[in-house]
Amino acid sequence: MKNIPKKQFAGWMLMLLLCISTSAFAQSPKKVTGRVMDAQGELLIGVNVTEAADPSNGVVTDINGTYTITLKGNKPSLKFSYIGFKDKVVAVGSKGVLDVALEEDVAALDEVVVVGFGTQKKASVV
Repeated sequence: MKNIPKKQFAGWMLMLLLCISTSAFAQSPKKVTGRVMDAQGELLIGVNVTEAADPSNGVVTDINGTYTITLKGNKPSLKFSYIGFKDKVVAVGSKGVLDVALEEDVAALDEVVVVGFGTQKKASVV
């Protein structure tokens, strides 16, 4: 310490602190909010919104069809899934607000007929 001048030591300490603080900001998580709706613009309640790379990081849309999720990945994509609708994966990029419209999956829904003693598929009734 005696060989290093005080000004030079202070300069190195300042550089070290700047490097530490910028790396801390680079690691900060990103929050994304938005709404999920169907093709007609009706808000959907209870849609699963997960990070595509990390399915354990997810939320569900509230009664207003809105969600807020904190992303962990570097290049995150969000996966939206809901019963009766096709799954949709959307790249987030630099967006902070992401509204999504889901498309109905009519092939996944079978027509059901209620009979007097139970339920059966329509094809088995005819």
